[in-house]
Amino acid sequence: MKKIVAGLVSLFIFVAGVAFSMPGTGDFHCVKGSVADAVTGQPVEFVTVALMDRDGRVSVGAITDSSGVYCMRIPEGVSTVAGCRIVFSLVGYEDRSFSLADLNPGDGNGSHRDMSRMSEDTIHVSSVGGVMELGPVYLKEDAKMLSGARVSADRPLIEHKFDRLVLNVSELAVAQTGDALDVLKSSPGVTVDTDGNIKLNGSIVAVWIDGRPSNMSGSDLEVWLKGSDGSSIDKVELMANPSAKYDAEGSGGIINIKTRRGFLKGLSGTVGMRLGMKYAPGIVPEASLSANIMYRTDRTSTYFQYTPSYGGSLFEADQVKLYGDDRPMWEESTASTRSTWLTHNISLGNDWNVTDKDILGVIFRFSASSSQGRDVFPYTLNNYIDSGTTSESLYSTISGQDSSSGRNPSWSLNLNYTRTFDKASDRELTLNADYYRTDNRSSGSQRNEYVYISDEAAADGIASYGFDEDKRNVLDLWSFKADYSQSVFGGTGRFEAGVKAAYSSTKNQFARYDFDFVTMDAGSLSERNDFRYDEQVYAAYVNLAKKFSEKWSAQAGVRGEYTIQDGNWLMASAASTRSHKDYFDFFPSLYLSYAPSPKAVLSASWSYRISRPKYWQLNPFKEYVTATSYTQGDMELEPSYSHNASLTAVLFSRFSVSAGYNRTDKFSGIQTPLLDRSTGVMGLIYTNAGLNQTAYATVSLSELPLTKWWNLTANLTWSCNRFDAYEELAEQVYGQPYSNVTNSLYASMSTTFFLPKNFKIGVDGWLSTPQSQGYINVKSMARLNFSLTKTLWDGRGILALYFYDVLNTGDCDISMENNGTMTYSIVQRQSQSGVTVGFTWRFGKSGQQRSRNVGTLEEESRL
Repeated sequence: MKKIVAGLVSLFIFVAGVAFSMPGTGDFHCVKGSVADAVTGQPVEFVTVALMDRDGRVSVGAITDSSGVYCMRIPEGVSTVAGCRIVFSLVGYEDRSFSLADLNPGDGNGSHRDMSRMSEDTIHVSSVGGVMELGPVYLKEDAKMLSGARVSADRPLIEHKFDRLVLNVSELAVAQTGDALDVLKSSPGVTVDTDGNIKLNGSIVAVWIDGRPSNMSGSDLEVWLKGSDGSSIDKVELMANPSAKYDAEGSGGIINIKTRRGFLKGLSGTVGMRLGMKYAPGIVPEASLSANIMYRTDRTSTYFQYTPSYGGSLFEADQVKLYGDDRPMWEESTASTRSTWLTHNISLGNDWNVTDKDILGVIFRFSASSSQGRDVFPYTLNNYIDSGTTSESLYSTISGQDSSSGRNPSWSLNLNYTRTFDKASDRELTLNADYYRTDNRSSGSQRNEYVYISDEAAADGIASYGFDEDKRNVLDLWSFKADYSQSVFGGTGRFEAGVKAAYSSTKNQFARYDFDFVTMDAGSLSERNDFRYDEQVYAAYVNLAKKFSEKWSAQAGVRGEYTIQDGNWLMASAASTRSHKDYFDFFPSLYLSYAPSPKAVLSASWSYRISRPKYWQLNPFKEYVTATSYTQGDMELEPSYSHNASLTAVLFSRFSVSAGYNRTDKFSGIQTPLLDRSTGVMGLIYTNAGLNQTAYATVSLSELPLTKWWNLTANLTWSCNRFDAYEELAEQVYGQPYSNVTNSLYASMSTTFFLPKNFKIGVDGWLSTPQSQGYINVKSMARLNFSLTKTLWDGRGILALYFYDVLNTGDCDISMENNGTMTYSIVQRQSQSGVTVGFTWRFGKSGQQRSRNVGTLEEESRL
């Protein structure tokens, strides 16, 4: 029961004050009483007293004071009915719960009832003037608690829900010392590729924040996550196959990041700071502050979050490239780039209980980031002619220098309204209106000067070149959605339906000016790119869930989405290219769950999903990354469609086994490399590359107690990926059909040692064996981290020291082959290894249960 109460704490901010409006007798507006220790008879402070409905959802709550006394005021409309319960919970004690139907004295005129038939303790109940007063409730110490340990809650690190996996990140040391991206990387099955794409079980996912799309992807999302403090996150929900209620976007599912909220009246919150540095391959400092403040009254709930963050990275790369049809050419380059960024993330929200059935809310978010990047030293690019022969010789040498800077402000506004019609049938309507805007401005320069030119190269007429460029990307997004739900089948089922309309407009402006090496000044405009893309999506869904028995339950839904896309590309020549698409698709989903016993759950799920091209993947302009490589989008890029199926077995709430299959048509999750074999210039093109299929199996342990002072969480995933390129594209890339099959393993581990004096040591890490993604081979990677945590001031303060990637093995090296011959490779050295110290202080009534000494060991924090 403790797990249920602790898991539902985050729901208080949404449901507190909402009326239950259910028929019954014996209505009252206040429950009061006291709680004491069953052995000593002494009052017990900080006991959570919660009123829960028949579905286990919390309506209102209170906490006992220093005298063990509580007074739980119940909003108008809440009635005593069969199924509603009052739950008393404090970590270190066994839970007590009582049915309101049994507690209710009935006549409301000062009658009394003896509850001895419900427990070995006698609970006297009286009701006068709408006030129910309970006699002392006695709590017994929990004999199952770790002997000599001190705990502050009993919420598992990983919870398995019907259609999702939930990571409670409060226990992670990295949540106190790392950023939001570090927290995501600690989630089961979650990885981040070299382009900043977040993946779940090998597939790119859509990232949501507090139940709403983040509207960010790739590097933009990566910067935002790095600028968000890990301690501001409460949960990470992993949905491999989301239901029809959610957008069909994302072939790999949805990751929903839920931030912290308060549920107790008054002022509460957390403040914290992080200081650290990355030390390999070079010293890079980083720091952040965080403030999470909540204020709650009878009618309103307000929160404010602010996180300024400074960080950076050092990136070194050695690249080699083989090209040339008539005469083999070999290119090798060495580069080192230092980047820094400063971000500010602000979030402000308020929920107002207008009436007992109406809630009006507003959420405002603002993010601003600035970045700088520059080569540490001029990069060198050597070209050799007649490579691999006895006549091999140096053809040319380029010495280059790159720099870049950018600013990216964004903000969003959400207005929401919830109407609860009838709590007896859980009839509820929720309306959401959203607006999001981002305005990304950046500039860069590139200088490529030939410091050596052979006679043959001079005869070919090569010359130094460079340019300056300015870019601006503006995205505006409007959306409105309505969601309706109610209980059906006598409370054993749930019906959901809704509609949504969204419109987005993105404007990309680009100007390039050639650099004159004679005058050492920028020349005239050489290239122009104005690209506008508009998209409309109209959707409707229905979803039905039914619990057939204590063992069997199922859910089925379908979502329909109609998409209209228009693109307009204006080039320097003033020529315009237009594109138009419109299409309608159905996206069904199915779930089946079987629980043969309370300790075992078997589930199966399937969904059909879509991955629409990102805005920057549609821009057909060539954007040069280095002197001989560029990226390019495709305005005619089509969406990818995927079938996703999974089977999961959960045993004893700690051990799980799952297997899944994903089939993606018109796969565009990776860039297709197009190498000009005559010049050595390589383009990374976004295109519908082919058919991608992935099968996987996962075994995981969640907080297995090896001893009283040591637990273990582990995950092992095997995956088999098969990529079959479309024939026409394969002929263009390799001159022949292309297919690639790879098997890979991904293992992650986290273990914690609980020590005396409120200390805790943690070890975590992951390992990934070699794998292939489309045309690209990725070498093995690994990461090992250590942490030391000290809890202070009865759990109010947390001091954490975190060492990450201590073996410096987290770099990502990639290569390409053609007929067994390596044509491209890059060895990367990135800022992965480092150390961070963090401190977090909780103040006010945070809603977390108080830490308590129960023996010789003084701390075990399971928030």
